[in-house]
Amino acid sequence: MSSKKNNRVLIYVLLVLLTAVVVNQVVKNNKGERTFKSELLAFSADDVLSLSIFTKENSFEEMKLTRNGDDWRITNNGLEYSADGDMAKNMSNDLGKLKADRLVANHKDKWADFSVTDTSGVRVVVNGEKEELCDVLIGRFAYDQTSRKASTYVRLSGEKDVYSVEGYLGMLFNRDVDGFRNKSLFRGNQNDLTKLNFQFPGDSSFTLSRVENKWMIGDMQADSVKTAQFLSGISYLVGTDFVDAFDINDSSFQKYSVNIEGSDMSTITLTGYRNEEGNSVLMSSQNPDSKIDASNEGLFEKVFIGPSYFVKGL
Repeated sequence: MSSKKNNRVLIYVLLVLLTAVVVNQVVKNNKGERTFKSELLAFSADDVLSLSIFTKENSFEEMKLTRNGDDWRITNNGLEYSADGDMAKNMSNDLGKLKADRLVANHKDKWADFSVTDTSGVRVVVNGEKEELCDVLIGRFAYDQTSRKASTYVRLSGEKDVYSVEGYLGMLFNRDVDGFRNKSLFRGNQNDLTKLNFQFPGDSSFTLSRVENKWMIGDMQADSVKTAQFLSGISYLVGTDFVDAFDINDSSFQKYSVNIEGSDMSTITLTGYRNEEGNSVLMSSQNPDSKIDASNEGLFEKVFIGPSYFVKGL
C-alpha cells in the first residue's frame, strides 16, 4: 500500500473519531448534563490571611477581617475590633470549597435577577500571604419546596456566568460590622472550673470553690444541682449587642465582678455594671475590646447570682 493511501486512511479515521466526540458532546448537552467546571474555588482556610467584605447592611463600606495566628481583628471606618474567629474560619472554609450545582445565567443582563451586581450582591475578596485567593459576588438565595434544599447564587468577579451553590451562603456574609465582631464573654469547660470569687457592691463578696469534687460556699456544701446549672450557664457565655459608648467611670452604675479559676486555664474576670434603671453591661478579660449589653435575656443575672442561690434547701 502506498504512503499516500496510508495517509488518507489515517485522516479518515481521525475524522470519524472527531465526529464521534462532537456528536457525543451534543447528546450530553441535549440531556441537560453540566458542561461547566463545578469547582468554582479551591483553597485552604489555613491559607487565608484576610477577608474584605462589602455588604448592603454596611452601606458597601469595606469591612476587613485580618488574621494574626489564631486571632482575628476587624477594621471598619478607621475603627478596629476583635472579630469572631470561628465565623471567620467558617467563611474561609465555605468559600475555599465553593462548588456549583448548575449554571443559571451567562449574560450581564441577568445579573440583577440573581442579585450579583456590584450594588446588590455581597462582595468578598480573600487574600493569602502572596496572592488573591478569590473575588466573588454572593447574591440572593432560593428555597426549593420539593427538595427542601436552599441554594445561593454567586458570580466570580470579572466573569459573566452566574452559578447556583448549595446553602444559605448570603446569610453568613450579609451583615454589618457588629455582625462579625467577637461577642464572647467566657468559653470554658465547666468540669475544669475550681473556684469563683464574687465581688458585689458594698464590699460584699463570697467564694464558690470545689473541694474534693464537692462545691462549697465557705464551710457549707453548695447545692450540687443548682451549682451545675449555674456553671453550665456561664461556660459558654455570649452576648448579642454592643454598647461601645458606655463609660466605665459613670457613677450611676454599680460595679460587680467575678474571678473564674480552673485547671489548665488563666484566671478570667467578668466585670458587670448596673444602674437603678436596670441597664447593665458586661465585660470580660477574655475579650477586653467588647462592652456587651447585658440588660436583655437575663444575661447579667445569669452571671451575678447571690450566695443564697447555692445554699441547699433554699
